[in-house]
Amino acid sequence: MTSDPSYREKGRAVFLAAIMIVSVFAMSAAFAGTAVAEDPEGETLDQAYDAAGPTWTDGDVETVYIGQEITIEDESLASESSVILYEGPASLDDPERAASIQIHHDQEEDRHWGEFETADLEPGEAYHFVAGDSEFDEKEFWTAEEELDVEFEVNTVTQDDTVDLEFDSERDVQHLNVTSEEFDGGELDDLFNYTDEWQNDYTDDVLTLENVSAGEDIEVDFDDIEPGDYEFEFETTDSLAWDNATIEVVDDDASVDFADDIGGERGDVIDITLDLEHVQTGAVQIGDFDEDNFQAAAHFDVDDYSADEITLRFDTYAPNDGEDSWSVHPDDADEYDAEILEGYTAINFEEGEPLGVHDYEIIAGTSYDEGDAETHAGVEEDSETDTSFFSVFEPEPVSNVDFEIAPAGTDLGDYDEYDEAYMTSSSEVAYHDELVVTIEDFGLSGAVDGMTTDDVGEMLEEAGMEITVEEQDPGPNVDPKVWSTAAEGDEAIDVSAVYTDLEYYDGDLVATLDYTEADEFDVGGYDLTLEISEDSMFADDEDEEIEIESSFEVVEPELDLHPDNDEIPNSDEAEVIGTTTVAPGSDISTGASSAGNFTDGADAVVDDDRTFTAVYDFSDYEAGIEFDLEAEHDDSSEFGEFAGDLEDDMSSVLVDAEDPLINLNADAPDEVEPGEDAALDVTVSNDGGAADDVDVVVTLDGEELTDETITLDAGDTWSESFDFDTAEEGDIDWDVTAGDESDSGTLTVAEEEEEPEPEPEPEDDDDDDDGDEDGTPGFGVAVAVVALLAAAMLALRRQD
Repeated sequence: MTSDPSYREKGRAVFLAAIMIVSVFAMSAAFAGTAVAEDPEGETLDQAYDAAGPTWTDGDVETVYIGQEITIEDESLASESSVILYEGPASLDDPERAASIQIHHDQEEDRHWGEFETADLEPGEAYHFVAGDSEFDEKEFWTAEEELDVEFEVNTVTQDDTVDLEFDSERDVQHLNVTSEEFDGGELDDLFNYTDEWQNDYTDDVLTLENVSAGEDIEVDFDDIEPGDYEFEFETTDSLAWDNATIEVVDDDASVDFADDIGGERGDVIDITLDLEHVQTGAVQIGDFDEDNFQAAAHFDVDDYSADEITLRFDTYAPNDGEDSWSVHPDDADEYDAEILEGYTAINFEEGEPLGVHDYEIIAGTSYDEGDAETHAGVEEDSETDTSFFSVFEPEPVSNVDFEIAPAGTDLGDYDEYDEAYMTSSSEVAYHDELVVTIEDFGLSGAVDGMTTDDVGEMLEEAGMEITVEEQDPGPNVDPKVWSTAAEGDEAIDVSAVYTDLEYYDGDLVATLDYTEADEFDVGGYDLTLEISEDSMFADDEDEEIEIESSFEVVEPELDLHPDNDEIPNSDEAEVIGTTTVAPGSDISTGASSAGNFTDGADAVVDDDRTFTAVYDFSDYEAGIEFDLEAEHDDSSEFGEFAGDLEDDMSSVLVDAEDPLINLNADAPDEVEPGEDAALDVTVSNDGGAADDVDVVVTLDGEELTDETITLDAGDTWSESFDFDTAEEGDIDWDVTAGDESDSGTLTVAEEEEEPEPEPEPEDDDDDDDGDEDGTPGFGVAVAVVALLAAAMLALRRQD
């Protein structure tokens, strides 16, 4: 026995404990990030496969896995009869005794050692030795409960096939015993394709695998194994860790089959969905070079045996890019680690042309033939398991061009940002708000997916198309300005794709029109045209040109508080309203202040009808208090020179919320053409707290259309529409009164004025300057005739 440790020894133990704790944390990190050994022979256990556990020498200790039998051996133990094992770190006061380890001495071999079991120790705890003057005195170690995970990478395997068995453990390397009720040791030895260096001998019932690395895959060969379910048990040779794995052997054939009909428009990336039966690798071939002037093939691999269906993709827009023409659907690449191992393409038509319209034979099989100098790559003939058609159709024409708007400064760099943005369908955009163009049924997913930048213009030009923007009203005697995605310099306009990822692209091309960056682009109406040339695949013949037209209007950004805000009820939900031309979703800040009474603020968001409403709580204030209202666009700095137009202020007064508050809204167009529908829309609302009788009078062109008294309860609204007679040109005055509120205006009915065509510039007559055999040098014909007559008269006078 050894004596209790001194205070000096305890101090030294505290220092060693700190070092040990740091090392334990480092070890934990190392276990968490253990890498799969590329060569299991490069890492081995110090202990033999039939040893019950490791042997520690020179005082060196390591993590103990519960169940191991630990041997401590060192010359410094020569004077010790026993070593005491205590729970906890060496710095712990009054630790609990865990075990007494008898030290054995072999004088002939000069060997001194002791052994102790760890099955009864607590996992995840620290222990330390008290060992007199030996190297093991106050040495600490930690215990761990080893987790062993063994599984086949597939639940079923065909007869005569092989399958990988994957091992994972908290230890980098371990020895494993394998048993099965269905197989003896020799049969297990035949099943496991393990090298002689890695595999130890076997007994009648047990196969021992030596130095198995964590994460290592071992191939199991089920050649000549009868169909049925088979279970294997695995346990480490020294700890209590164990696991089992079960697999079913079936007599089905391995195959790759087509799950659905395959086809798409010319220029698209077309999906090829495959059903996988007991395979991890296979091949697909499209077309026959001799018959179709085209052939493509792919060799694919699936790392996850559980995959029973995957989707490959082929790009008909770029059918001769080899492996780049092929891809795996992103979902399958992520979930099953599916990948294209080899991709092959060959064409006998003009480079850069999309794949032609045709029904190409497509073949699936389990093996890939790389081909050679005289043959093309494809599916190995003996492995073919299914055939179908890969149909390429004529592309449908573009159906329409639509517009959306978003608040200025909205990030639209990818699908997620676009999907989360406040988008509004509208062809009217306030200058500096975002304008998004959607070309419906554009298709060409191959071209879209192949874009290396977001420049739509470059992609359109390659496809024989361009977008032009032309101003509608340039003014008299001036040609309209025109911008194009195919132009450069002052005449260029940029169109940038919002997203091109095929995960989200559904055939509609969504892009931003960067109109504010175009030279001399101003407020006004514009025609946008998608021009499709005869070089595009959308054109049916060489002389056909297609134009898809649409239009939009750029307006000045404006913000106004509504005149009805001159009286605001002193309620807890008092509304301050306003109108604006900026995009719905824009943030507006409002403020209300009355000297000596209150200063308050409320935020609002522009609604789809371009109005905004801020709600205040004025319930604590008396009616009659006058105050100032103000409103401002939160991002007015985005609007440059128009920033000052996005703020407004006005005076208001609080009125009793219990009284009626009548507001009138009358709306009519300013100008229409003869015969065009036009109406005056009248809305009378009671925004107060009590009912009221309101006299409503509506007059059109001097004729009183209605004169009635309506009763409006608090919160009620009355609406009516009155049609104008627009059969003849002229001005139609209208007037509406509702109680003390009134509004009026004029509708002008007139034909739209046609813009005068610019006068043609006089053509230069080079003959007048240079002269030739049909003219008189330096003179026009009339001048020459007059000169000849004058000469004749002078000659007659001289004769007289």
